[in-house]
Amino acid sequence: MSQTFQIQTGDVLYDTLGQPVYVSGKVKVGQDLTEATLIPTNDIGFGFNLINLVGEISDPSIVASKLDTNITRGLDRFITLQQQNQRLVRSDDELLSSVQSVQAGAFAPGNYTDFKFSYSVNTVAGDSLTKVGEITL
Repeated sequence: MSQTFQIQTGDVLYDTLGQPVYVSGKVKVGQDLTEATLIPTNDIGFGFNLINLVGEISDPSIVASKLDTNITRGLDRFITLQQQNQRLVRSDDELLSSVQSVQAGAFAPGNYTDFKFSYSVNTVAGDSLTKVGEITL
């Protein structure tokens, strides 16, 4: 099992004794998914690349479709990377097995800049994890 510091509001979280707090299991994979959501796709394919949609002004249904596509592709790559590189070092509650759902849409009809999204994934251990976010273009 891998160990990772818990991140809270962009900083490492420390306990009352000043020691860093570690996360594992479903919390760890949730933190990894949050990171992937926030970054461009890197050289190995990690990241959802939502940042490239900033400045995209078009029909809200087209933007929502692009959000959906980027998130779905990002999740598929996330699962593939885990299977290729981390299968032996992660526990089953840290490994994703499938994408359950992806949804994206404008906050309100005719809104061209503010979008919300959510996705649900399953772990190999059988747990479900849902992430929700917002993006302003």
